[in-house]
Amino acid sequence: MPETIRWTVLPDGTAAGGRLHLTVLVSPRLTGGSTLDAFAGFRDWPDTLGRYTTALRIEFRAPDATGSGTVVPVEVRQDRYPPPDSGLWKALFPPGSPVRPPAGAFAAAAAVPPTLRSYPGRAVHDRIGTLYEAVATATARRRAFPPGEGAAAAPPGTWDYPFTGDLRGPLPPPLLELARGVAASYPALDRLIEGGTGGPPSVAANPFRPRYMDRTSDAYRGNAAAHNLAEAYRFYDRPQVPEPSPPTAPDVDFHTACALLADYPELLRRFGLAVDLIVTPPPALADRWHARVRFTADQERLNEDEGLRPWTALRYVAGSRFEPYAPDDGPYGRRMLRLGGDGILVTDLDLDGAAMKFVEFSRIVDQMLAARTDPKASAAPDGTAPPALHGAGLTVFREGRDVELADRMEADARHTAGVGPADQTPAVAVLDAADLVRGYRVDVGVVEEPARAKAAGTGRAGEGGGAAGEEGAAGGERAAGEEGAAGGEGVGAAG
Repeated sequence: MPETIRWTVLPDGTAAGGRLHLTVLVSPRLTGGSTLDAFAGFRDWPDTLGRYTTALRIEFRAPDATGSGTVVPVEVRQDRYPPPDSGLWKALFPPGSPVRPPAGAFAAAAAVPPTLRSYPGRAVHDRIGTLYEAVATATARRRAFPPGEGAAAAPPGTWDYPFTGDLRGPLPPPLLELARGVAASYPALDRLIEGGTGGPPSVAANPFRPRYMDRTSDAYRGNAAAHNLAEAYRFYDRPQVPEPSPPTAPDVDFHTACALLADYPELLRRFGLAVDLIVTPPPALADRWHARVRFTADQERLNEDEGLRPWTALRYVAGSRFEPYAPDDGPYGRRMLRLGGDGILVTDLDLDGAAMKFVEFSRIVDQMLAARTDPKASAAPDGTAPPALHGAGLTVFREGRDVELADRMEADARHTAGVGPADQTPAVAVLDAADLVRGYRVDVGVVEEPARAKAAGTGRAGEGGGAAGEEGAAGGERAAGEEGAAGGEGVGAAG
């Protein structure tokens, strides 16, 4: 039966004597059989891997080069984790283990591609801040300079309540209209998606790309105040589901089990799904070169499908840096997230709760304004203060994450379907840090550089220590859906 294996190079820092550490991530895709016994090489994968490892080499090539690169031998590291264990493999994966076709990207032929729901975190944050700034400024001014003349002037009894006039700027009519019935705005959001990335022309032109909100369109920007808050509500307003049935034991097949091991570095090694190596770099190796797996003539058949041996772009500084490439000033530069960089918002505000309170306060203000024309029909209070805001630890928002996610999902779908952007056969993938980083962790300490969050999942940055943190946000923003590494299954952190 077909045994397709993807081999991905994960750079993992420098070693003594100018040598380099790296990990090869093994991603099997078995098709044509219903149990593991149908795949001879995986009845005892650690034994099979041992034969493959003796033929495994690393090929380095300049980014603008074509043809073969410089191939160097490898040495398997023995000082990090125990070696692959056949007994452990057979205990978890006996011959009768179920094997189902691996889950790939969403079906390219689907009539409606998946929709990425998100909301613009910074825009919502700024609108909330504008409201509280306006209220604080107006009430403080009236307290300091009460209406009247001379020293006899006294502050009004309700000086701490904003006047409706104070709120007309931060709460324009479209927001008040939204507050009267948020759910009524959802069809408009769907029409914006249909008219942009999700309409029939867009889907027909590119069925591989998921749908998402285009916030740069004139239709969106023309009513951005209401659309921002409507998206925040819509993100959490999920369809009601029936009462769930009692839980049953999960039906885990071979591919699912392998995927579940991805968050356990030692288990990956003990099952032979990640191999730690040491190599001596070629003399000409330079920054931004590429590296991939190559096999000797003994296992030449493993070289036949180049798509199963993607290149990894390298950030290389002799003696100090060897990691997946990322611009130093970008989101993954130096294996860190630059918290002060462009498109990054760090806040201690519970933005989700604050957005809901903002809309509810808008509804109350709308009732107060209505009371001016029909006092008897209004149940609004005579005055009200904005609701108290609450903290929720530190939250990091990155703008434009929904577009990045759509890019990666499209690349994954095209790779699975074997169709490039112009309907040609796609070139061999070149992966970088954006493809290989699984998330972030938080380390607290004194550093000389501006504050950053450490990128976990590639090499040393993913090892040990630190408080686990979530990357948090597609679209800038919060976004629904799983990210999935571009280029296909199992491309994630081995570290």
